[in-house]
Amino acid sequence: MDEEDIARILIKDLMSDKVGPDDIPVEVWKCLGEAAVEFLTSLFNRVLESERMPEEWRSVLVPIFKNKGDMQSCSNYRGIKLMSHTMKLWERVVEARLRKVVEICEQQYGFMPRKSTTDAIFALRILIEKYRDGQRELHCVFVDLEKAYDRVPREELWYCMRKSGVAEKYVRVVQDMYERSRTVVRCDVGQTEEFKVEVGLHQGSALSPFLFAIVMDQLSEEVRQESPWTMMFAGDIVICSESREQVEENLERWRFALEGRGMKVSRSKTEYMCVNEREESGTVRLQGEEVKNVQQFKIQKFTWFQQSRVMESVGKSTLHWWSMWAEDVEQTPGAYPETPAGDKHPPAGSYPGINPEPDDGYQSAERRTVEVPRPWQSLSRSQVVPPKGFSLR
Repeated sequence: MDEEDIARILIKDLMSDKVGPDDIPVEVWKCLGEAAVEFLTSLFNRVLESERMPEEWRSVLVPIFKNKGDMQSCSNYRGIKLMSHTMKLWERVVEARLRKVVEICEQQYGFMPRKSTTDAIFALRILIEKYRDGQRELHCVFVDLEKAYDRVPREELWYCMRKSGVAEKYVRVVQDMYERSRTVVRCDVGQTEEFKVEVGLHQGSALSPFLFAIVMDQLSEEVRQESPWTMMFAGDIVICSESREQVEENLERWRFALEGRGMKVSRSKTEYMCVNEREESGTVRLQGEEVKNVQQFKIQKFTWFQQSRVMESVGKSTLHWWSMWAEDVEQTPGAYPETPAGDKHPPAGSYPGINPEPDDGYQSAERRTVEVPRPWQSLSRSQVVPPKGFSLR
């Protein structure tokens, strides 16, 4: 490895401000400049040659926080592994090497360069609209993998890496990342003793998304169809077909391929939707158990409806992005000039780029964004910073 490779990764790498057990954030290396690049290059080359990383990197801290739902249910609590930022830089280096030799299938849209889940959402939207225009049924199953990262068998990971063409040296390097790894859980009453986790991928690891893509690529090799009939959003899978019988058969093939290799399809979160249903077409079953039949499905912040409700979908998406923009404005001091005392929010017409007389789904979206209290005043066009993905008319 040369210094240019390390400098490139160090410059573009953005990490959480939550550091691992060593309490060294990546900003420390960035502030040291060329000295850090020279040191890290020497360190990473020694790790690559010896295939052994420092023992300090093997310790992982897992803080527990409540996700949603009943606070007395253990399944509603989540943990994020806080790993050493220096180790994450090492993982980025290894990931860059692996991406050069491993080719992931076109059906995978999650964490892929020059691809986006937005592309898959657009392709699925076009497919649905074409079948609606033609007054034809389209049957979709949205497959959710139960604790996807946590269930990946380590031996299956090594096998999939070798089958994908990864050199044996890099297989051993990745194996070393998981060897003798220790985990400590932190909660309100203190920290637990260290313990081993011998199954699954590391949550919070910079390398885990690509390793998971390698596993899914190999496990689905015999069952996936061309896009847009099969699309994968990392651990979420969309299966489409023109008939209920065919989509049920494809779902069973996916279940057999995944569960035969250690993964598990969630029975409670996997859902079925028939778009433009002309008559009662029955239900889809998975191993004799009926799959939940839904009228709408949300994936990647976009909602699909069984019937043609495009404006409502657009309204929900608009509201989501405007709410994200409002959070950014709230966290950015001085983003907008101060308003006279007593002004809590702008009038409805002060949002440039939004129709003051909206239609259908836009109405509730705009009304709710207007009601967000902010230190506004009437702004000129040049003073308004639109959210990402939006432009001012």
